[in-house]
Formats: sequence, structure tokens, C-alpha cells
Amino acid sequence: MCREKFFHHIRDVCKSGYKVSIDKVLGHLSKSGRVKDDHIRSLFFCDFMHSEHIYDEITDMHELNKKMEQ
Repeated sequence: MCREKFFHHIRDVCKSGYKVSIDKVLGHLSKSGRVKDDHIRSLFFCDFMHSEHIYDEITDMHELNKKMEQ
């Protein structure tokens, strides 16, 4: 229950504070395009995948494994 409330709060803040729908930003995580709290649980970010140290979403776990083994 708390997780759902938190997610709805994040959804509201995204819309009111950033003026963008969380579905537009994270829609790639859901087949329907409608993001739910379970979809964001798999998000993973880091800043060591690019030489510019850009903090970015990890979408390719194979590429992450290769980078970690270097």
C-alpha cells in the first residue's frame, strides 16, 4: 500500500513539477506504455558506462557485464 501511494506521488510530482507524464518518460518499461509501480522496480542507472560519466539508464545488461569485467 505504501509503495502504491509513493508511486502515485512520484507520478503527480513528475506531472506537476516537470510538466511531463511519467508514462512519456518511462513508457518503454511497459508494453502498454502505461507505467505502474512494478515497472520502475527494474530501473538501473550508473555513470561508468560512458567516458563522459553521464548518469544514464542501463538498458543492456550484457553491455553492463562487459563493462564491469574490464
